[in-house]
Amino acid sequence: MKCHRNQAIHDWRLFNRRLQKFTRRVDIKARIAKLHPSVAQSTFTVERCPKVRMVIDTDLGGMIPCYIHELLHIFFDDNIGHLSYTIQEPMVQAIETHLYAFLQRDKRRMDWWRNEVRSHLRGGGS
Repeated sequence: MKCHRNQAIHDWRLFNRRLQKFTRRVDIKARIAKLHPSVAQSTFTVERCPKVRMVIDTDLGGMIPCYIHELLHIFFDDNIGHLSYTIQEPMVQAIETHLYAFLQRDKRRMDWWRNEVRSHLRGGGS
């Protein structure tokens, strides 16, 4: 059992690093606004350097979980190609739940994502 747990932790670390690396090469601009019924939405172009415009409603969902949710959609499109919403949304929801739980177990990881999201909210990037 311990071996599987260690492998899972290793896998989530790797996935987190890949997602962090992805945010550094993608042009992301995010803003906070009221959305209904969604908590976040994004538009993006998939090119050599994808351009992403994200809107996050922090009243309905947390800033980091919403950001990661939208980022996962773009990450999948960039890495596997476009999948229909009915296939991609359950994948994103499952991964974001486990990834966010993994991130919350380490203050440094959460701080990295908090800073990353804030930098994109200011219109910058890492």
